[in-house]
Amino acid sequence: MSTTDELTLVDPLWWVTHQDALDEALAAAILEAHPAFLDEAAQHPLFAALVAAFQARADIDDRLTYTVEEAATLLGISRSFAYEAVARGEIPNLRMGRRILVPKAALERFLAAAGDQGPPARRDDDGPPSGSSDPE
Repeated sequence: MSTTDELTLVDPLWWVTHQDALDEALAAAILEAHPAFLDEAAQHPLFAALVAAFQARADIDDRLTYTVEEAATLLGISRSFAYEAVARGEIPNLRMGRRILVPKAALERFLAAAGDQGPPARRDDDGPPSGSSDPE
């Protein structure tokens, strides 16, 4: 009797725009379904890269702080945008000498607070944000 392994992509467009997340999800699914593949990873450079990304992600989850680059990856923004946000004080951070670290707990609180504010107002193509009054 054979089994079929499935992976369902509920929102393909999201996965296309979040390639790193797709790579990690695929690596996790493969490792979970076929742990023996870990031994073969060195023979397949692409799979080895996926396994490395998955393991690096597991390592980062155990740490108390992130580098700005790691925080940028977790937030889905570019490295330069993350450094700009740190400089503006938008991303919580602490400095140790020349090194800038983003505390995991502070980043989680920051995201929770942003989530409590709700989604930003949508703009119509030819008017002010919906829900706002336009004085005439």
